[in-house]
Amino acid sequence: MSLAPISQKWPADRAILFVHGIGNAKPGDCDALINLLKEGLGAEAGKYAYYPLYYDEINDWFKEKANFSEAIKALKNAIKPNLGNDNISDTIAEYSGDIIWPVLSYAAYDTIQTFYAAQLQRMIMDGADSGVSAAKQKISIICHSMGCFHTYEMLHKASDNPLLNLTPDKLCFANVIFMASPVQLIRTVAQKSKALVSDKLAVLKSSGLFCPSKKTIFWKYYSTKNWVSITGDYDPVGGYLMKKKLDWAYMDVLTQKSIVDKQDMLNINTAADLASVLGQALISGGPPNITVNNPHSWENYVKNHQEEIKQWLIA
Repeated sequence: MSLAPISQKWPADRAILFVHGIGNAKPGDCDALINLLKEGLGAEAGKYAYYPLYYDEINDWFKEKANFSEAIKALKNAIKPNLGNDNISDTIAEYSGDIIWPVLSYAAYDTIQTFYAAQLQRMIMDGADSGVSAAKQKISIICHSMGCFHTYEMLHKASDNPLLNLTPDKLCFANVIFMASPVQLIRTVAQKSKALVSDKLAVLKSSGLFCPSKKTIFWKYYSTKNWVSITGDYDPVGGYLMKKKLDWAYMDVLTQKSIVDKQDMLNINTAADLASVLGQALISGGPPNITVNNPHSWENYVKNHQEEIKQWLIA
């Protein structure tokens, strides 16, 4: 299926792109999240053009998933040894495997990247059409879960491919805010499953994880002025398990601003509690239900950081 990028008039000089995680997201599903962000922005909310990137119409995750059952099993088996042998390891491996398995389909990955680039290009044109030159545009990205992976890959693709006209010297994002990023988790598992994934993934670069940049004669331009990573200390996809940091799963880019939420308010006191919450998310057949007990909730991350997000966006 071929999707057309969203196009709209900018009310001022700035725009925000929202990139969702795994699940059958469809137009309208980001509305509640965008409204929550607008609430936090208050009087500043009217200065932004809001763009949700819906990519699941390109890749029907749960229909295609059956074609990769054996490979998904291999991914989960690559995750389990890092978790130990306690009673939650199977659940976390199952949950994480369901989050990251789309990296197995390079065709789908490449199509999403192409669509992602087209949306960014359209946003820049929208800004220009609204009277804001590219040099004065302030574009931010807020991504969650698997959307963090697609964003990380897009930043590198944009930096490495001048034909996209999105290199850091031409498009430096005001903010890129990763929420519950599985980028390091994917890197670790992909390195152990190289026969299953494409070696073209940016997460597999030998230099490790980093913010891409471009050097010119006079300056070095980074992809973003503000790289933020937000996760919670009960969110295994974001690199924490029962308040313990998992170095093999936590995205730790040198230039990033790191925030780890204390999630005691979630009423999760034991590994069994966490296993139950994540297990319910898996049974739903889609992204985790947004509840106060879900440590992976995108809306909760935005709600918990409304003030910081406002400060970053209006800077």
